[in-house]
Amino acid sequence: MKKGRHLHRAITCIFFAMLMTVGYSQSTSDKELMLNYGNYTSLPREVIYVHLNKTDFLKGEQLGFKAYVMDKHSRRPAEKTKNLYVQLVDEENHVIKEQLVQVKNGVAFGTFKIDELFDFRNYAFKAFTNWSRNFEEPNNYEQLIRIVDIGAEQEKANEISEPRISVSFMPEGGHFIANTLNSLGISVRDSFGFGVPGLQVQLINEWNEVVKTFELNEKGLAKVLVTPNKGSKFRLSMLHQGREQLFDLPKAEERGFALILANRKHNLLFNLNTNVTTLPIVKENDYKLAIHNGSEIKIVRLPKFEQVAVASNIPKNTLFEGINILTVLDQSNTPLLERLYFYSSKSKVKRAKEHNTTVENDSLTIELTYDGVVNEGNLSISVLPGQSIASNPHESLASFGLLAPHLSNPIENAADYFYSKNLSAKDIDLMLLTQGWSAYDWSNIMYFSPTPEYEFEKGIKATIVNKKGKVKNWIAYPHQGVELKRFRPSNENATYAINALFPVQGDRLLISEINKKGDLKEPLISNTIQFSPHEIPRIDGVGKQLGYKNPFDAPTNSGEGFGFALPFDTKRIALEEVTVSENKIEDQRLKQLIDFSFGKVTVFDEKLRKKWPNVLTFIGMQPGFRVLYAASDAQPVIVNTVPSLPLPSVYLDGAPLQSPLIGGTDDLSLLEGLRTTDIEYVEVNRFGLGEGARGAGGAIRIFTRSDYSDGAKKPYGYLDYEYPLTFNRPDEYAIPLYNSYADISYLQYGVLGWFPNLNVKDANTLKFKIPKTDLESIKLNIQGFSNEGDLFSEERYIQLK
Repeated sequence: MKKGRHLHRAITCIFFAMLMTVGYSQSTSDKELMLNYGNYTSLPREVIYVHLNKTDFLKGEQLGFKAYVMDKHSRRPAEKTKNLYVQLVDEENHVIKEQLVQVKNGVAFGTFKIDELFDFRNYAFKAFTNWSRNFEEPNNYEQLIRIVDIGAEQEKANEISEPRISVSFMPEGGHFIANTLNSLGISVRDSFGFGVPGLQVQLINEWNEVVKTFELNEKGLAKVLVTPNKGSKFRLSMLHQGREQLFDLPKAEERGFALILANRKHNLLFNLNTNVTTLPIVKENDYKLAIHNGSEIKIVRLPKFEQVAVASNIPKNTLFEGINILTVLDQSNTPLLERLYFYSSKSKVKRAKEHNTTVENDSLTIELTYDGVVNEGNLSISVLPGQSIASNPHESLASFGLLAPHLSNPIENAADYFYSKNLSAKDIDLMLLTQGWSAYDWSNIMYFSPTPEYEFEKGIKATIVNKKGKVKNWIAYPHQGVELKRFRPSNENATYAINALFPVQGDRLLISEINKKGDLKEPLISNTIQFSPHEIPRIDGVGKQLGYKNPFDAPTNSGEGFGFALPFDTKRIALEEVTVSENKIEDQRLKQLIDFSFGKVTVFDEKLRKKWPNVLTFIGMQPGFRVLYAASDAQPVIVNTVPSLPLPSVYLDGAPLQSPLIGGTDDLSLLEGLRTTDIEYVEVNRFGLGEGARGAGGAIRIFTRSDYSDGAKKPYGYLDYEYPLTFNRPDEYAIPLYNSYADISYLQYGVLGWFPNLNVKDANTLKFKIPKTDLESIKLNIQGFSNEGDLFSEERYIQLK
């Protein structure tokens, strides 16, 4: 799909160059335009946004992340992709750390340790899926992060930066035309690439006369109306840090169209201006306006040019909710002008209506209340000191979901447009004016059919060679998060694929053949199995990225010192040990297992094996559990004697056979016919202590004997394969143990909490706890989405004193 990058700009330039001599030999119908656009947008797009707990890190801290994978058009959780790749790369794009994480209901989360592999420099956090690699549009995520050396940062703060600024110009619609009225977007940036707010600017003509005076907004942006003559020279004059700086306006084009979009209460006034040189040619031709959003398209007929200006009224209620890309096309569907406009008749961005704080012992409980949340929301929250300068993401979930995937260039502090009360719809429109053309390439839309190179990934796929081409019954043993899988390769197929495997570190793929007697034996298959994916792909930089503004531009308490050290090990809370005494067990290994068990352990000897020859019979006689057989198929199931409790988790040699962690149908057939002569011990944990959510119905763990000298005597035979790539098991985020919670280094870079997996329930409230401190204020960065496409995106300050 990656063809024709930005060819439409070249086509547009050629069109204007030949406008005087070339007419239209053939018109492409609106029907063809609609067909091509529908074909181009037929493939679904995923947008990946990642919420980081912060962006500036001290060595020894953890980087916590929560990824939101959503459908680009509906902004609902993406359902197809289950694999997400996340990477930390240096400035040369060398991978320092990476993970494969599982996406469930559109979300995934995890941590990276900022350890000795990192230097004091900038890095980038990348996130992408295999499917998202098909598209040039900026649907993937990348965010710069810094590893901070506090002493060096203080030295930087004392450096006086050179008062250098740069100016870029963007004519509205993309063309600056002589001898007609133009709207010109202006962006003024400092040496860090950030907008310079509030400067007074003068527009000066070639006789040094001040034509207009205006002021930059808080993002360093402005718009000015100007009528340039052919060969005339205009300049901008601005006073920055005591020095006047002059910048020439771009040279006006001799022919073409200029666009001015006027925003009215209920309508958009779409004005096209040209000059007397261009008018004789364009008045004979037809032009149309395509209004599209990367998924849908509408066509509006533009008035014919009878004079040098035409205008169309576009009712706002006919626009798409969110981004609207307004493209002027000629009768051969060549794009001539383009303008971005954001329309929202109702906010899809949810913010907490109110918050409450409650102190209890050493904890502070924070409760957020929302209005109108019908569907459950999945959120993540980062909690930092109110004075923190350690979180500087340019994007929020709202800005990334609603704007970023449609734009060619990144937006400076795009989150502000949805956070700040000082930025209005007018400011969003000014920012979009200065963006120019959208991220959609019209040459791709019109001339190239979408042919994806990369597929949706749903776990790991193992492709097995059926060595003798005979019909066999095989099983793949379950492991963490994967159910037992039965399969039957036919003699017509040389290979067979097992899909949707989600192994974590330490898991291995075990495969057995079921013979006619029902025994499990080592199968006759190829010694090699192909796994896909087998490695994490490499991608280039996701796109143009804005750098860091000096964080010490923020006010600091210079009277405080920077004597601060973070211990490399974080503080963790250990569970109390539960010891079960059993003096009769002489084997020290078994004694240790029993000592650290939460349940009742039965170690089988010859006497017990005679009493309970069958494993299922033994389990069925344990207090709290029964073994049932369905009438339809004789498949056993172990249930609780208390009907209100869920099924217990059942494990064989650590592999879950019946567990809340397993998707799909539970299968205890491995236990049928398994005799206690092959069993070493069974742990029955009736109340599920230490098992977490998976132990709500209790847990039963069965372990086969380890004292066989001959492996063939094991109760079941299998082939054992190592996965070349496994999913990362998320580590629990631990709040660092800082040396001090009072000095400026903690106030600017410290962390109070990271909560990657919170939910807004039916009561429309959300609660979480943080440690009680002496801080005067805290800052919450809240991101999330609902199943219906509502976005939670907010930065909230809470005053504690």
